[in-house]
Amino acid sequence: MSPHRSKKEARGIKDLTEARRKIAALERLLAERTHIEEALKEAEERYRALFEQAADHILVFDPETLKPVAFNQRVCDDLGYTKEEILSMTIADLDVKDSAEVIAQRTKNVIEHGPQTIETLAKTKSGDIHNHWANIKAINTGGRTLIQVIARDITDRKMMEDELRLSQLRLNEAQDLAQMGSWEKDLKSGKIYPSDGLYRIFGYEPGEVTLTNKFLNNLIHPEDRELFQEFLQSTYSGSRPANYEFCFYRKDGAKRYAYCQTRIIKDPSGQPSRVFGTLKDITEFKLTESALMEKEKALREQTESLKEVNTALKVLLDHREAEKVGLQENILGNVKNLVLPYLTRFRRGHLSEEQKTLLNIVETNLAQITSQFTAKLSSTTIGLTPRELEIAALVRDGMSCKEIAAVMSVSENAVKFHRFNLRHKLGLNKKSINLRSYLKHISQ
Repeated sequence: MSPHRSKKEARGIKDLTEARRKIAALERLLAERTHIEEALKEAEERYRALFEQAADHILVFDPETLKPVAFNQRVCDDLGYTKEEILSMTIADLDVKDSAEVIAQRTKNVIEHGPQTIETLAKTKSGDIHNHWANIKAINTGGRTLIQVIARDITDRKMMEDELRLSQLRLNEAQDLAQMGSWEKDLKSGKIYPSDGLYRIFGYEPGEVTLTNKFLNNLIHPEDRELFQEFLQSTYSGSRPANYEFCFYRKDGAKRYAYCQTRIIKDPSGQPSRVFGTLKDITEFKLTESALMEKEKALREQTESLKEVNTALKVLLDHREAEKVGLQENILGNVKNLVLPYLTRFRRGHLSEEQKTLLNIVETNLAQITSQFTAKLSSTTIGLTPRELEIAALVRDGMSCKEIAAVMSVSENAVKFHRFNLRHKLGLNKKSINLRSYLKHISQ
């Protein structure tokens, strides 16, 4: 074998070996490519499944035209449009919050500076407006830059937030009107959640300061601080609810009074987990109570003074009454002893009818004037005639029917008739009560 041939064969073997190596490498590359293609296909299928089955809206659009390129079925279901209708629209047609210019500028910012998260409003085919939370980012696919939007319908959440905000507003207004506040403490974390009304009771705007125990203790009147610490210890230990009344100073230095009530809230295992409390400004009540106490004190002092005055007046009235009685007795005695005897003697004389009549009038008027019990008898009884009053006075003075008949120039039977009427009108019939004794009793 020639040397030339040997070299040629060796080169051929080398080339063949190299070719086999390259073929093996190509086979490996082909296997790897097949594996990658299968992995990509599997990943694409997973992405497609996630894309279609996602609970959120997923939409991809062209940043130049703002027209949708791809979107999942959730977009159609929630907004009520068909796929063809959405493909014929732009993002600006679906967004009722921002204009096409604003959306285009936002898209440019996303491409240049990275993803953004926004809240926006989408219009359904029926005209309803839905709140959406949206994450916007740029993606590259096939050498093309597109914008991907993943949006979530937060309409229900926004409604709940609005209701919660409205409820909180109503609570704050109610607490302001009632001059009260509330607070809650998590016993595990130690965090306190005060209401806006609680801040305002202490003269601060909501969130202006942190209402720690130390801060509150500095607001409390020095005389109440020890009891305040006992109240906090009893409350925060969760051992029992507590009520506490204390004096404090507002931010502006005004002295106020408050009343606090607490309630312990337990977890499912029965262990104290939270403490809820209310605080009411009772300054007006305390001032009113203090004013009432002052008035009651002044009233008691006036009452004691009036008692003393009444005692003095009673003494004076008693003295005046005694003088009055003495004067009446003196007048009665003088008339009885110094006047009536002469009238009686005068009656026994020879008198004309006119003189007798005049004498009767004098005696009658004198009896009415001097009889201290005539008025009492008139007020005590009803229906007594003037003649009966005259006879009642004479009976009281101890005169017999015969004597009365002689004094009044009437028959004895007439006197007896009037005595009978007196007993009847005074309710003494069928009673063993002496008429004279009864008349003397009511004249005293």
